Amino acid sequence: MLRERVLQRSLLIALIVIFPIQVASVLLGGKVVYFSTLLMMAILSLSLFTGGAVKTFNMHARPISAFALFLVLGAVGIAISPYYPLLMAKGIVQMVGMTAGLVLAICIVNECTHDWKFSLRLIRFLIVTLGAVGWLGVAQFAWFNLDGKGGLLDLVWLQEWLGGRIVGDPGYIIAPWLYRVSSTALEPNDLSRFLNMGSGLALLRLGLAGGNCVTALSSVVPKWAAWGVLLGIFVAHSLVGLLVLGFMVVVTYLFATRRKWVRPGWIAVFVTLGLAASILGPQVVTNKTLFDKLKGSIFLFTPVSDDIAVQGMTREQAITHEQAIVLAGAGASLALLANAEVVKHVLNQSPLFGVGLGGHPLAYAEHQPEWATKYWGSAGINAQDAGALLLRLLSESGLIGAAIFLVGLAWITCSATVMLWRLGAIPNNLKDDLLWLALGAGVIPGWLGAIASYLLRAPYYYEAGFWLLAGLCLAWAAIARQMHERSQSS
Repeated sequence: MLRERVLQRSLLIALIVIFPIQVASVLLGGKVVYFSTLLMMAILSLSLFTGGAVKTFNMHARPISAFALFLVLGAVGIAISPYYPLLMAKGIVQMVGMTAGLVLAICIVNECTHDWKFSLRLIRFLIVTLGAVGWLGVAQFAWFNLDGKGGLLDLVWLQEWLGGRIVGDPGYIIAPWLYRVSSTALEPNDLSRFLNMGSGLALLRLGLAGGNCVTALSSVVPKWAAWGVLLGIFVAHSLVGLLVLGFMVVVTYLFATRRKWVRPGWIAVFVTLGLAASILGPQVVTNKTLFDKLKGSIFLFTPVSDDIAVQGMTREQAITHEQAIVLAGAGASLALLANAEVVKHVLNQSPLFGVGLGGHPLAYAEHQPEWATKYWGSAGINAQDAGALLLRLLSESGLIGAAIFLVGLAWITCSATVMLWRLGAIPNNLKDDLLWLALGAGVIPGWLGAIASYLLRAPYYYEAGFWLLAGLCLAWAAIARQMHERSQSS
């Protein structure tokens, strides 16, 4: 038993260190497989071999049962899918991957409630890893913009050596002379999503909610790592990532202060000014407006004028130079719109169960809107995964499956939030209490930021980082519950 526990803890720590390093991947059977996926499957295999996840499932992990129900309905959806049996292989892979994610979360809860100090180690490994990844991004930003891309910092050499997936060009903040970066991730959006998981803790460590949180977190969250997390988000320059960071500032402050006014630290001013400069600056320099992507999307659904129709011109032939520039910068938005139209068709045909897990690519091939084949950057993008978890849930599991999945997310969030409020009511101010309060005020907003990031722009059921954070959030709630019960009995 001791040997199994040591092995499981080692795998959990290794997974926390490796999950943001997407460049660590190999080619197996013609498919790219990430090291984080291999570690998740190792944890799943160990749990199946020992029966650990089933034997130790307890009340603290009850919110996971909602996702288990989602998997049951997912199996039903595959069986009754209009694309059966074409989607079966992909659907089974997704179910196994999500099962591994659920087992991962349960294992984290079990290990952390068994030993509170282990949860501190996991959180420290998480923030240190994210901080290092962020600082690598800062180094890339400086190197690429001073000396051009290439060299050891580019990490293409690592991908070529491992034989895994080669990352594309992360693109520019201001073309053609100011690069953005993706550090160890596949693209800037992925990097900012990972870093935002730790941004709540980073903000508190740098003084967002006053000196008490700074002091309490100093032993778990190094200051250099906190800075790496925040600066990494800025140099990644993903619009979704920047907006989520702004959301994190507000939510983290509210969770940390809990209705008690505390003057926000200077870090709030720094982040606010940084967000304003990052979002508005490139638009001013390049003489574009912040709403270019929205304008491009609206243009797609503007009726063709009678003059153009009489001339027999297609919409793309009628695009002016200015409109072409607008559309060229809206590729990601148009890809989401194309997938949204596909989801609309799916829900019209099968509103309750969708097309079944793994069925979205087949639905996209059948229902791809005509305009998506004609406009810059939108044809076929995200056809495999819908581009956003919310769209994928609606497409592959219908209204019922999506509702159950969202209930599971809300259950985890509410169970942790309730315990944060209860723990905050403990009358004494022991150092340990302050530490756990500060950790909860950072971890729960990190979980909320992850939910926002995945639902809006990350279409993955079973990415390791998502279930790691779910497990940490549940583990914190379980420990807080034990502390509250201890205070009530003393």
